[in-house]
Amino acid sequence: MTETPVWELDAAAEEQQRLVDDILIRLGRSSTPLRYQYQLNESRRYLVENLIEEGSISVIYGLPKRGKTFLAVSLALNLIKGKSWLGNEIKYSSNVLYVAYEDPEFIKMRFQALNKACFGNAEIGANQLNIISHPPDIFTNHFVEAIEQYFHEKTIVETTHHVLIIDTLALAMGGNSDENNSGTMGQVIDYFRRIKATGISIIFIHHSGKDPSKGLRGHNSLEAAIDNGFLIEKKPNISQVIVKQTHCRNGPADQRFILDLRTEFLKDESDIRDLGFSVPYLVFAEDRQADEEKPNSFKGPELVLLRSLQNLLNESPIDVQTLLELPNSTIAVTLTDLEEQCREAGISPNGKSKSAHKKAFIRAKDGLLEKQVIIERQGFIWPNIKPVTIGDKS
Repeated sequence: MTETPVWELDAAAEEQQRLVDDILIRLGRSSTPLRYQYQLNESRRYLVENLIEEGSISVIYGLPKRGKTFLAVSLALNLIKGKSWLGNEIKYSSNVLYVAYEDPEFIKMRFQALNKACFGNAEIGANQLNIISHPPDIFTNHFVEAIEQYFHEKTIVETTHHVLIIDTLALAMGGNSDENNSGTMGQVIDYFRRIKATGISIIFIHHSGKDPSKGLRGHNSLEAAIDNGFLIEKKPNISQVIVKQTHCRNGPADQRFILDLRTEFLKDESDIRDLGFSVPYLVFAEDRQADEEKPNSFKGPELVLLRSLQNLLNESPIDVQTLLELPNSTIAVTLTDLEEQCREAGISPNGKSKSAHKKAFIRAKDGLLEKQVIIERQGFIWPNIKPVTIGDKS
């Protein structure tokens, strides 16, 4: 039997490393050929005490539009901060790689909203959170090697956990994959277990079947492979979600949690045209910080007015510095144009008369003036460059 020439073996090895490097670049770093063997340590067994073990496979699942991503963001940020989650202690902080297959920019804003509401906008280290907006194929040998190297370089101290969040499994598998096929799902599980074997904890988002009480959508081998499962449920028009612990490989799965769906106001204070908007987030009751003392969120008509003002500032801005003798250049819109725009946007959806729309407009305008979000002068309106906004801490 003829032996393969040394140079061909070297070329093959270089090609393998090139493929790993390509994935690592997409994960936000350059590679070194260092192989890393993760060493388990009994002193840091849990990501979240009594809920999620280190090096486990966990799923957040439920019907569409029930808040699965909100819950994943809540878990991820609390893992990074090293505080608690759903009332259970987090002893050590984590590095989180969040693989976002859908709407990554809004996921980033959800992190910002939750961080502002619960942690006072405390800085999140660059090494602790990485949201991937253009994910590579995660079900390859090269991804397994790349993610080992990625987390090795992110390790700050020995007690740091490494967490991979996949949002969602269906999109990660690709549109042509059959979730009900045992062979297809077997390959997914195999890659999950290989990543898990390195000590990396996997948390993925998935859909339930039509009847959530019957578990995950797809082949039952997936449900058999998970270590921890959390079902999220939400009734229409109610700003609360219920999270049920449905799976726990090494203990009882009987815990139930209630979280509130709230909003936080985000705004770029350096941009006069950015009126900001409210971003929803989930918060567990015990995690709130003086929540009762925070102002209420904007009302529906106030949001309609803010959006209408934003549109007019983009389409037909007026510099009123000279006209109103202001010290600086100030971009505004006329009160008449804004009222008309709000009427067309349905500021009073149940009102049929012009007077009903006008009353709704005046109430919304007065509410925003009281909150110091906008300024009105001589028939013109513009955003307050440094308003007292919802969620500000003083």
